[in-house]
This record gives sequence, C-alpha cells and structure tokens, in this order.
Amino acid sequence: MKYSVIVVALGLFGAGCGWKSGRVHKMPEIPSPGGYEVTWAEPEVVVSDSLFTLIRSPRIDSFYVESLDPTSLSVPSLRFHIAEGACNVSVNLLDEFSRVEIPLLVRNLGPGFYKLTLHEGWYAENRTASTSCVLKADVCGYRRAVPVVLGR
Repeated sequence: MKYSVIVVALGLFGAGCGWKSGRVHKMPEIPSPGGYEVTWAEPEVVVSDSLFTLIRSPRIDSFYVESLDPTSLSVPSLRFHIAEGACNVSVNLLDEFSRVEIPLLVRNLGPGFYKLTLHEGWYAENRTASTSCVLKADVCGYRRAVPVVLGR
C-alpha cells in the first residue's frame, strides 16, 4: 500500500512538473513601422529650471504604437531607476574631453523611475556649437551616460 502511494505521488509530481515535449513557442514579430513607447505612470516634476526638467514616476509601462514619433528622440534625455531607499545623484553635462561643462543636478533622491530631459529651447540654441557632449549621471554609485551631439 505504501509503495503504491509513493508511485502515484511520483507520477502526479512528474506530470505536474513539466515533463512535456519542451516546445518553445515563437514570439510574435513587431511590425517594422511601429514599436513600443514608454509611458510614465503618475509622473511628477521634481526639478525644472532653464536647462532641464527632472520627472519621477513610481512605475513605467509601455504600449504598442503604429508609428513612433521621431521628435521624441531628438531632445537628449537620461533615464535612471532607484530601487530602494534614498541615494545621492549627480548629473553633469561633460564636454568632448570629459570635463564638466555644466553641473546640472546634485540631490538626494528617493526610489522611483527618473528622466532628466534637456530643455528643447536651450538645446536648440546651443546646436550651432557643433560639439559632442555627454550627459552623465552618478546614481547610487553607478554611472549612466548618454551622448549629446550639439550642432549638425
């Protein structure tokens, strides 16, 4: 009796744990003109001045759109995430020699998803300089950087 209970239990365990064919289903392909766009749930402006705006959101999501807006990619922005607790964040615009050109932000920030975007007016005015810069952030001891090309 004990032996048959063990055999039945092992049979049910094996059937429930996926001893199956091992097929992998193909993911659907994304049509080429469309794509996924990020949306910020309940965003709040943390800091805004003449150079940039920093927004924070408790979560982000994405949704499929038929055609992506190319103007949303033209203004440089830097995204970062703070998972737990508060930590020090510094963001600088560096010149082509990795020297600090403009210090943008030094602040202790709490958890959330953040996006720092350079203001389009300032960015458009300085595009005549034809230089390469880097938007660099030190977030909780980690570095994030995004290239910025001023000028054409």
